[in-house]
Amino acid sequence: MNLSVNKVGKRFLNTWIFRDISLSLKSSNTYALVGHNGSGKSTLLQILAGYLSPSEGEVSFVQDGVEIKRDDIHRYLSFCSPYTELIEELTLEEHIKFHNKFRPFVEGLDARAVMQIMNLDHEWDKTVRFFSSGMKQRLKLALSILSDSSFILLDEPSTNLDKQSTDWFLKTLERYRGDRLVIIASNVEDDLRLCNEEISVERYK
Repeated sequence: MNLSVNKVGKRFLNTWIFRDISLSLKSSNTYALVGHNGSGKSTLLQILAGYLSPSEGEVSFVQDGVEIKRDDIHRYLSFCSPYTELIEELTLEEHIKFHNKFRPFVEGLDARAVMQIMNLDHEWDKTVRFFSSGMKQRLKLALSILSDSSFILLDEPSTNLDKQSTDWFLKTLERYRGDRLVIIASNVEDDLRLCNEEISVERYK
């Protein structure tokens, strides 16, 4: 998946968050999206995900030489953020199997394998609402990274994670990202350890 961002800007009421962003983002790369709190990192990430429309400019998505319609981009996308909701009434196993009905996992993985990768297979029958904040974040990250998608967008991925869980996140992403396009929005140095290019939102104020 390749993304082309052409003179994109976003305005809320009379205030421009950013303007005139032009980027070419290519598969097999991992990009760091940086900027101070409130600079528009999450807003730009949501535009790239198709969740928000830009106030000006456009984003185009190309998969294997074919342009993907904006309304269909969710079929190719994995997204994780602190504001992503989980179905807390389900057990861990039920949650993963429910997710798997809509989005297959990368080749060779099933629900049991996903739980083992998360190091939570011993919690398979525990209701998600009883999980700690760190366990919930690991579940969100696992569902994003291990799903069969063309590109992955991660917003503040180490939120609620301790050092051990942050190391788990990085090792999991490194092992399973393959040739996908990955974009990570964060100011936390560890989150960006695997990134090979940095994009500063503050350049576009």
